[in-house]
Amino acid sequence: MTEYDAIAIGSGIGGLVTAALLARYGKRVIVCESHAIAIRCSAYV
Repeated sequence: MTEYDAIAIGSGIGGLVTAALLARYGKRVIVCESHAIAIRCSAYV
């Protein structure tokens, strides 16, 4: 089983930015999303 330092629940802008910052500083991060498309607002673009 893979171990992570952080789990981001939801791939909204806050979850993705947080995950990216943590990953940039060397943390192992997983982003969990229940929808098929990340960042729900992208469906309106």
